Amino acid sequence: MNNIKKKERNWTYFKPKTPKDDILKFVNIKNPEKVSTRLKKAYELQIEAYQKIHEDFPFVRFYDFHKQVKKYVKKWYNDEYYFNENYQRSHFLPDGYFIKYTDCCSDLEIFLIEVENQSRLKDEKLDLIINWWMNSLDPNGYAPLYVLEFNRFGGFQRVVLNEGQDNGFELLKSYMSCEIRNCLT
Repeated sequence: MNNIKKKERNWTYFKPKTPKDDILKFVNIKNPEKVSTRLKKAYELQIEAYQKIHEDFPFVRFYDFHKQVKKYVKKWYNDEYYFNENYQRSHFLPDGYFIKYTDCCSDLEIFLIEVENQSRLKDEKLDLIINWWMNSLDPNGYAPLYVLEFNRFGGFQRVVLNEGQDNGFELLKSYMSCEIRNCLT
């Protein structure tokens, strides 16, 4: 009677709500045990890189980029009509992201993380990111955008785009400290 097989969860449709859930989903989707030997090492390296990034930057998210950006940009515009007129969904997906929004002064900062798997961030993708940012976010206000690149082992490599006044990498590290966690949304 207890021989009923439990159906395994389909991680593709799992909706993560926290950064820890994001890592759990990523690890289960890229499960090296379920792929050919040809892909096994590649998946193991990807999981290792994302886990290292999550370890160093615990609030960085890896899923639901479009939904989260839309949510915070709508708050930032503070005007439904203006948001509907100007905001355009991006035509790219970053490997990871962190959005800092402060309600009290309506500050918005966006950090995009790219993980170098085979090659560095290409100019075409960087152009897509810059065009989206300038056309959807920056026409009337100032929302700093930072694009950071990490190597395939999860180590920081370089700041690709730094549209704020501070170093994007150091700023992101400072936002990950527990002391200001209550300030982050």
